[in-house]
Amino acid sequence: MKTDYFTILKKFKKFKILVIGDFMMDVYLHGNCTRLAPEASVPVVDIVSKRNCLGGAANAAANLSAMGCQVSFCTVTGKDPVSNTAIQLLTDAGIPSTFVIRAQERQTIVKTRITAPSHTLLRYDEGTDAPLDTETETQLIYNLCKAYRECDAVLVADYDKGVISQIVIAELMKLKSQRPKFIAVDSKRVDVFSCLKPSLIKPNYDEAIKLLKLPFGSPSRAEQLKPFGKLLQEKTNAAIIALTMDKDGALFFEQGEFSHRCYAHQVSHPSVSGAGDTFISACILALLANCNIPVTAEIATAAAGMAITKSDTSICYDHELANFLTTAEKSVLMMSTLRQKCKAYKTEGKRIVFTNGCFDILHSGHVNYLQKAKEMGDILVVGLNNDESIKRIKGEDRPVNTLENRIEVLSALGCVDHVVPFGSSRDDTPISLIKLIRPDVFVKGGDYKGKYLAEEKLLKRIGCSIEFIPFIFNQSTTKIIDRIENKTILKVAIAN
Repeated sequence: MKTDYFTILKKFKKFKILVIGDFMMDVYLHGNCTRLAPEASVPVVDIVSKRNCLGGAANAAANLSAMGCQVSFCTVTGKDPVSNTAIQLLTDAGIPSTFVIRAQERQTIVKTRITAPSHTLLRYDEGTDAPLDTETETQLIYNLCKAYRECDAVLVADYDKGVISQIVIAELMKLKSQRPKFIAVDSKRVDVFSCLKPSLIKPNYDEAIKLLKLPFGSPSRAEQLKPFGKLLQEKTNAAIIALTMDKDGALFFEQGEFSHRCYAHQVSHPSVSGAGDTFISACILALLANCNIPVTAEIATAAAGMAITKSDTSICYDHELANFLTTAEKSVLMMSTLRQKCKAYKTEGKRIVFTNGCFDILHSGHVNYLQKAKEMGDILVVGLNNDESIKRIKGEDRPVNTLENRIEVLSALGCVDHVVPFGSSRDDTPISLIKLIRPDVFVKGGDYKGKYLAEEKLLKRIGCSIEFIPFIFNQSTTKIIDRIENKTILKVAIAN
């Protein structure tokens, strides 16, 4: 049974997630490095661009917001110029700064990376990572209590930079005892949060090895850690453990029992900063949407895979995730799914080509036609008359191949991106599909040139160009059927 990813992702929009944790700013200085300094044997980088990104707990909050849910963010920054930039970045990400405390005595944490093409040469860190003073901690707890009342789930994004103290954890435990909610923890010290009995934790390989006191660097990290689900559960009290192993994927444990392994998507030049934030954000939303562990793992892995294809500390948007998850599924049976896909393609600036037909017995003429159609844009959507529609158009003895078979054959062509069945007793034209897809190019065979097209008026209204591909002589399904029938008659005649 196929997973309806669009319905799942649509559910994300109804959730309210509270993120509490350490704010960081990730700064990227990109440049070119072609020489060494004359005064010392160190590389000289000519900076050509600077980019500020939300990091730490703020990156997790940004990912959750990008995937469609409402986010509240409890954190502490300094009261400095960097915090002004931070507030603007949060606003741009759709995250209100209502619960962001700007403390006079602190300096906002900034991680600055200096990069030359494809390489990070240096990182230097600034900012206050000492525990909060009493006044600031009291204000943080006040904000936490207020935000907790309105949320569906909590993500504790703890980088051990001073925001999450034992007092804050105790307050969160008290809130949970009064009103139980889904609590996820992403921390370098997950055992500290065992009193919360988290719904989900996400240790990485290094953190798990340290917690379990196991030797580091096993050639098979997954096999090394699979047997330790019970011990991890005992140490963390977590219902679900998502143990990430970067390029080796992740292991999932439920109540201490190993339940699933997922594999990372291969990316040629990954930018892995913040990938863990993306992974746990998608996990939380999928679990809240009642996904099982395999589907949750697939969604989280896809989200992280999308994020690491981008430069710097990046996030995954809901439309990107939807596209990533459904790219392999060429047949589109739900109009809502098709609408979402086409909207995502338009957002990405891709040119959509649409054509339609029966494609009953696929032959070289069809293949040549579809390949040329694809060359006219980026995405080729094929509207496919359903069986009842073909009977009305071609007669009761057609189609030769069922809709399912025709979809499967068309989907095997590399030039075809999506196949969409259509046709009803009221309308056997693709007009309803064209209204939904709003293609940039509409393609028909050369034999239709100069003939009446029911969809032509609509195509002109939406600004879609109409292109005709020359008809290949002696190539048609009808002629193939005639040849088969003639040969069959001849064989019967000879036999008699």
